[in-house]
Amino acid sequence: MCGDRECEVSTGLCHECQSGYHGEKCTERCPPNCDDSGCNRYDSSCNHCKPQWFVERKQCSCSGHCNDHGCNTDSGICINCDRGWYGTKCKRSCPINCNSKGCARETGFCHECKAGFFGNRCKCTGHCDSNGCDRDGRCVACDGGYSGDLDGAVIA
Repeated sequence: MCGDRECEVSTGLCHECQSGYHGEKCTERCPPNCDDSGCNRYDSSCNHCKPQWFVERKQCSCSGHCNDHGCNTDSGICINCDRGWYGTKCKRSCPINCNSKGCARETGFCHECKAGFFGNRCKCTGHCDSNGCDRDGRCVACDGGYSGDLDGAVIA
């Protein structure tokens, strides 16, 4: 995909690449988040990014786990996070006991908990075993060596 000046006949190397291609023979496509101005022939860095993408380490990308809507082109702050991630740059994972709906982007609070877990971060208090706790936050069963409920668990 050589540009207007075509290629060197003896080597097959291009003098310049068509927009959207890079490499010695201009056969490699530019990264998908480059705009129509293409990319650098030698290192594939974008000349300019598509809207909603941020230049980071010479590539058009977004920090963390931004979803397909991209990020702010000046700051790299995500427009929206992939499910299961939160924070301005979507670099923090939601609590492990959130269900598949994930958590709130700003706080990391779970939208809903997996069965047996309750509270903003879906944690049981005290020394509950792997069975979790009831809707009131009381342990279904205590870890070995503990008895009681909530934070008042005492060593048996």
